[in-house]
Amino acid sequence: MLVTPSLTFPTSAPIALGGTTSAAQVTATRGIIAAQVSKGSAVYAVLRWNTGLNRWEALRLNGAPVTVEPTIRAALGEASTEFSAIPASYYTALLTTSQPDGSAANLVGIAIQDAGVSASTPSVVSLSPDVTGASNANTVVAIQHNPVANTSLGPGDAGKVLRWDGTKYAAATPAGGATPSDADPQETGAAAPGVSVEYSRGDHVHDLPDVMDPGTTTYPSSVTVDEKGRVTAIASGTAPVTYSGTAPIQVTGSVISIDPATPTDPGSMSGADKTKLNGIAAGATNTPLSNASPADVGTASAGAGTSASRDDHVHAHGNQLGGSLHALASGVAHGFFSSSDFTKLAGIASGATATPLSNATPANIGTASAGAATSASRDDHVHALPNVGPGAGAILSPYSITLDAQGRMTAATAGAVFQTGVRNGTLMAETIPHGLGTTPRLYWACFFDTLGGTSPVGVLTADATNLYLSATNTLIQYTLHALK
Repeated sequence: MLVTPSLTFPTSAPIALGGTTSAAQVTATRGIIAAQVSKGSAVYAVLRWNTGLNRWEALRLNGAPVTVEPTIRAALGEASTEFSAIPASYYTALLTTSQPDGSAANLVGIAIQDAGVSASTPSVVSLSPDVTGASNANTVVAIQHNPVANTSLGPGDAGKVLRWDGTKYAAATPAGGATPSDADPQETGAAAPGVSVEYSRGDHVHDLPDVMDPGTTTYPSSVTVDEKGRVTAIASGTAPVTYSGTAPIQVTGSVISIDPATPTDPGSMSGADKTKLNGIAAGATNTPLSNASPADVGTASAGAGTSASRDDHVHAHGNQLGGSLHALASGVAHGFFSSSDFTKLAGIASGATATPLSNATPANIGTASAGAATSASRDDHVHALPNVGPGAGAILSPYSITLDAQGRMTAATAGAVFQTGVRNGTLMAETIPHGLGTTPRLYWACFFDTLGGTSPVGVLTADATNLYLSATNTLIQYTLHALK
């Protein structure tokens, strides 16, 4: 029967059972699946319909799935696989490889049927060269290109299977027996390999052997079990003994007890009494507590009283005036509080602390902060001014000056053209580039007659590019200033 090539894993029953999945029914003890591809290769798994669970299951052999794997590298792209078909059921094929090589589009045909049937059925793909002769021939000379023995078989070979012996396929008795056994399995017992040539069915059940008669034993005295944990013998015992008693003996069921002792009746020691006894020191005496006032503080003495002082008693100080009974307190011993210590303590403010004087250099003057130090500044300490300006020195012809909140100069921008020179002649005219890019807002010149002894006369003008200087004197020394 031809099987649909590219099935997803089916969950419905075969068509023969009213389902939608194409399948082939194999009634022989062995089945065969054959497939052929036109290119590439593919792997098809054999699935068997489980009637009891109403689902498809992958057919396995020794834990591995049963598959057929046609490949174009084989002759005619063919392959076939024989499998055990016990019990008889419906079988189908499931494509387990993907494109491009494993695509179902490459499949020429695939068929599942009883093993050993004629290869003349049109739906069975060509098995050449595994099958020789005409299309209706029944002599198989090879399986998957492996030779098959040509030995004739007789009635004594019934139940044998085709097995690979290393060089060829030949008839052989299966390891588990030629046929399944229809006899009830033996009871569970001592382990043994057995000698039967039949094999047990997969759903067989072994009965447990009888090791003793069923029944109920009341009050057994002993129970014997074997190495499997089964009871093999029970020794009968006797009924429990019934007890009765009178106070302080009490009987509750099979439990016998004695009532705790009381101040008037003897009995067992209670848990409370045992706890109390454990809390009493060995040799302890019943010493009463005194109700008398304790003696005043005085000369030390062990005393001779027979009662104990209560733990909250108080001794009176007595007449201790004048300081004759105690020495003054010192740094290492307690004593009376001296008048000088009292005067010193009175001069210290409540909550005062001993604050050490700092030996560190004070921080520079800056942003106000309460601080977090635990030492005090000395009264002659000095804070340094921080460096905030462009640096010490003269700034000639500044263009702008920036001051902080304390009036300190923090920045100065030089925006002036400053130049000095000497000119010799009765008439001087100079053009001097100032490089400001615009006509200076303020410009001036200072002239000095260094030789003639007369005051020089000079004129200074400016535009966006140059300063223009003219003067009349024999020898002139000058300075020029311009502000943007």
